[in-house]
Amino acid sequence: MRPYKIFYKKSCIFFERAKQTIEYKEKIGNTWEYKYITYSLISDIWKIWCLFCREVIILSCSGTKTRNGININARRADNTIQRISYEANQARHGRIIRPNKKDIYIRQEPTWGDQYLLMQVIPALSPNNTNSLITGFGLDISAPKHIQIIRNYLAHSNVESANEVKNIAQHYNIMQGSDQMDALSWVEPSTASYAILYWLRDLESIASIVTN
Repeated sequence: MRPYKIFYKKSCIFFERAKQTIEYKEKIGNTWEYKYITYSLISDIWKIWCLFCREVIILSCSGTKTRNGININARRADNTIQRISYEANQARHGRIIRPNKKDIYIRQEPTWGDQYLLMQVIPALSPNNTNSLITGFGLDISAPKHIQIIRNYLAHSNVESANEVKNIAQHYNIMQGSDQMDALSWVEPSTASYAILYWLRDLESIASIVTN
């Protein structure tokens, strides 16, 4: 699938950006400039992940070819993005999916990068590669959820979003003297790698499985 090539290329770019941002902090400290760069990086990573998931779901429904050259036939249904969005939203909220209904605006689309949402909507949409999508998107990998939580905190800083970040921070080692809310200072304990670099590699693993 073409989305994989685009996502992998951008992921590699963000991997280098993350390393540069971490190095930059060592020079300037936890300043507003560093915080701004951090927000931009996390936001960009979340956006490319959501876009990747969106394109994979749409192509899976409308017909495509895997990276291994296997044809995925289109569903026998209305496969416009407006209809797919409507079906996904109905499934997300446990509502009846009615014929001929569609979402009108892009802002009505669900948060495609949300793992929990994908596990609900993929069976409802029922593309012909459902099993592969469930296998990949359903992996016990925390990267998508943790990036989503951090991005939401940075974009909508409040008590609830801050508590969510503190809850997931417990799963990582935090460098001495670092702010607990500074996710770029977190270290993934099993690999001793910076968490953000670890997350990018995990996203690549999911992307590889769902497009094979």
